[in-house]
Amino acid sequence: MTAEVEVPQGGGDGLIATLGGRFGGYGLYLLKGKPVFTYNFVDLVRFRWEGPAGADTRQAYHRIRFHLRWTRRRQERYWCVESGR
Repeated sequence: MTAEVEVPQGGGDGLIATLGGRFGGYGLYLLKGKPVFTYNFVDLVRFRWEGPAGADTRQAYHRIRFHLRWTRRRQERYWCVESGR
């Protein structure tokens, strides 16, 4: 999932993208200046991954990328936060 985001001066928190509801789905959002991805698996378990601590989203324009892939043996995930146009 990739989102191009323009943050207002002084920072901002809030939802970027979401799909689903109480019984399952996902959300990508900014919380206290850090990107966060949450996945709700049939309301049985919720997974949450926070972006890198050094990602400064108080600047104006960002491209935020979150990649997640599960296989039978392992889970792969990575964040990429690029600043500027």
